[in-house]
Amino acid sequence: MVSEIKMKYGNYRHALIWEGAIHEEPELSELEAMTLIDNSSSWMLRNLYNFDCPEETNFWYIIKDSYSEADYSKKVRKYIEKANTKFEIRRISRNRMIKQGFDVYEKAHRHYKVNDGFQMNKTGFLEELSSMSDSEYEFWGCIDRDTGILQAYSICHVHDGMCWFKYSRVNPEFLPKFYPMYGLYDARNKYYIAEQKLKYVLTSARSVTAHSEIQSFLIEKFGFRKAYCNLKIYYKPWLRLLINMAFPFRKYMPISPIKNLLAFEALNRGLN
Repeated sequence: MVSEIKMKYGNYRHALIWEGAIHEEPELSELEAMTLIDNSSSWMLRNLYNFDCPEETNFWYIIKDSYSEADYSKKVRKYIEKANTKFEIRRISRNRMIKQGFDVYEKAHRHYKVNDGFQMNKTGFLEELSSMSDSEYEFWGCIDRDTGILQAYSICHVHDGMCWFKYSRVNPEFLPKFYPMYGLYDARNKYYIAEQKLKYVLTSARSVTAHSEIQSFLIEKFGFRKAYCNLKIYYKPWLRLLINMAFPFRKYMPISPIKNLLAFEALNRGLN
């Protein structure tokens, strides 16, 4: 079994994360999980299984599996129209992302209230772009009709009949007046669900940071929903020991990446 699933887990921030279609991730035994960890450079493995189960659990993905303009309120449709008036919203080339994407990325991160400790410099940003295959990654952008400059973008991972809206960033200068993300969400939903007939689009899993407020926004404004699943996290022995020692003090941890890791461990223990 391990040999069959090995290639579908990839390292992300020192953790093995499933890279296949999320509805295909299996439940791992402890032996399978620890074998995968031992044969990698990762410190831990996150196993999310039983996707879109009928019962409510403490972990979920935010997905949308149908498209209709009737999903939107009159106000949301107005904001989408305003976005489309200001921006040309469409798929864009990797070359445009290379030339203009980092400026949007940098401005967006300056605006964030929460720093997760993983902000990239320009070199890292360009390296990540170059690592994305043409066959599975597609780029979308909001291009200012007046200047021709990219002011918001989304990177979409399309595979196995699904699309993951993996990363989205927007220049905050345009947020209060022109609603670029309203237009961007609508354009992608329509394209991937109504036109391409994919099973679903995915935005994110449950978050333990303040960024999670986007999830309630998508549910309320764009008709996304929670697809519940089960969570299990496995660790290398040294990391498990450190987590057990630090866990009682998780509410007082000042270092964001460690605090977030301990918050996930709380979910792993079924405490939230």
